Amino acid sequence: MTAKKDSPITLFTGDDEFLVNRYAREHITKIQKADPAAELETIDGMVTTVGDAETAILRCQSALQSPGLFSTTRIVWLKDVAFMNDSRAAQSEKVQNTLSAFITFLSQGLPDGFSLLITAESIDKRRTFAKALAKIANAQEFKRNIKDQAGRVAIVRSTLKENGCDMSPDLIPVFCEKVGTDTRRLVSEVHKVCLYAYPETKISREAIETITSTTTETAFYALANRFCDFDLTGAIRTLHELLFQKQSVIGLIMHLESTIRDMLIFREALDQGWVQQRGRQLAWANLPPDIDQALNQLERDPRKLPFFIAGSLAEGAARFTRKRLDHCLRQIVIAHEKIVSSRVPPELIIEVLLVRMLGKAKRQTTS
Repeated sequence: MTAKKDSPITLFTGDDEFLVNRYAREHITKIQKADPAAELETIDGMVTTVGDAETAILRCQSALQSPGLFSTTRIVWLKDVAFMNDSRAAQSEKVQNTLSAFITFLSQGLPDGFSLLITAESIDKRRTFAKALAKIANAQEFKRNIKDQAGRVAIVRSTLKENGCDMSPDLIPVFCEKVGTDTRRLVSEVHKVCLYAYPETKISREAIETITSTTTETAFYALANRFCDFDLTGAIRTLHELLFQKQSVIGLIMHLESTIRDMLIFREALDQGWVQQRGRQLAWANLPPDIDQALNQLERDPRKLPFFIAGSLAEGAARFTRKRLDHCLRQIVIAHEKIVSSRVPPELIIEVLLVRMLGKAKRQTTS
């Protein structure tokens, strides 16, 4: 959408509901700072029926034509709109006609001191209303991006600062890995870990592991991280948490297998000097042409993984010998066969699998 910065009409959309509402409140605060007497009227747009959608639109238009009682500045917030996408109500001819009349009204300009704020998870950009609104509104979209690790790190840092706390730079990606990509959940978990650590202001790894919750989104990575750490106790504790959440045992085993295969690649790369570690930052170099071509053909090219995942895998690979990783793969094959062919509970099979992979072995490290 095009943005018109001087417009009194603002549109915030996107599936990151937390950011949409946060920037909406910041927008309102900015107007109210300029005029503390500015009046705010909020109209609920989270409606599903044709009649309720028409009512919300007409209420919004009426509010934009009604002068304030104590101020000439008025903010109308049409919040969480659900009838500008491809829903059944949005497809109604009555709603489309009402929106058409509303955009005609908006195009004529709002009275001085009036502003309109619209927030919605999604808006159908193919519709005439959306195309017309894009021409007259200051529009911004906030989408969840699972690859935007830098954005999540920035949110965690700012929330820590708001709580008077701090976390070492190497722990923030670990925190983000465990909590997931949902912005509201990230902020909530930061508040929780800060309360847990009080009166300490420096958040420790122990506090993160103890108090933060693993989500379905990050469940498989949580167990894989404990494996990479060569941490049997932590792996068993994480497994019990995931089983309590009704996670799939087969899914967990398959992700462990994928993790080990990735670690085998990193183990070879470390042995051959193809990758250099600087903390969790990796630098690839001196790859033979045939190896470079082979990595390009992989479904998961290790060179293209997010830095925090690649760094964790490389650190994990440095803790295992090639022989130990091959042993772990054999144990996974055995576990698969037992789940299919035996009456042993899958939960017990995967717990024994972790013991056989991580137990009774000296940690192997490289310089």
